[in-house]
Amino acid sequence: MPFFMTTAGSQPRGGASSSRRRAAETMRRLAVALCCGFAVWFALQCVMSTVATRTVVVTVRDITRGDVISDGDVAARLVPDSDAMGHAMGDVRRVVGDVARVDIEAGAPVIRGMTSAEPVSSNGRTTLEVALSSAPDSLTPGDTIRLVTTGDEGTGGDATKARTLAEDVLVMRTPDGDDEGEGLLSAEAADGRRTVLVSLKPDEALAVLGAQEASPVLAVGR
Repeated sequence: MPFFMTTAGSQPRGGASSSRRRAAETMRRLAVALCCGFAVWFALQCVMSTVATRTVVVTVRDITRGDVISDGDVAARLVPDSDAMGHAMGDVRRVVGDVARVDIEAGAPVIRGMTSAEPVSSNGRTTLEVALSSAPDSLTPGDTIRLVTTGDEGTGGDATKARTLAEDVLVMRTPDGDDEGEGLLSAEAADGRRTVLVSLKPDEALAVLGAQEASPVLAVGR
């Protein structure tokens, strides 16, 4: 009469087969997950390749009107192209060194017209600090203004009539150390006037120097 013996620790055939099936199922699921991941990645690449982009200059910190933009103030970013970005600056080199004509928040694109080249006094002109009793709120470096006074010299004794001292006056920058970078106009002088650096003709500079000692000098926008 035959009888069968099994050795200690041996696994039934059914147990080994079940373990192999579980391993195979795990590998199959892993392969499916990898395939899905690659499919999503390839799909995203296809979508991105069909979206037009452009390089735009954006600010990396808040910039105040009148600040000279430095290399660390702006950066180039790749953004989806749109009509809204049509007037945005695309080259950092064309922005660095410019003067901000408006306040620009950090992260905002730099649009044409927000900045202008830092003004430089041309030959045949001189620079002069003028104590202004009044100036337009929007005054920024690079603006051209007219300087007038209400003094009565040459006005027939009418002290209320404005007299032009200088035409085509170029607004420069506030002298270094005058206002610690707080904008175009310096801190108020003892008499309440504010000083600003301008470029003008030498003969007009003499007229302004003589007038501002005796009467208020006003800046008029052009």
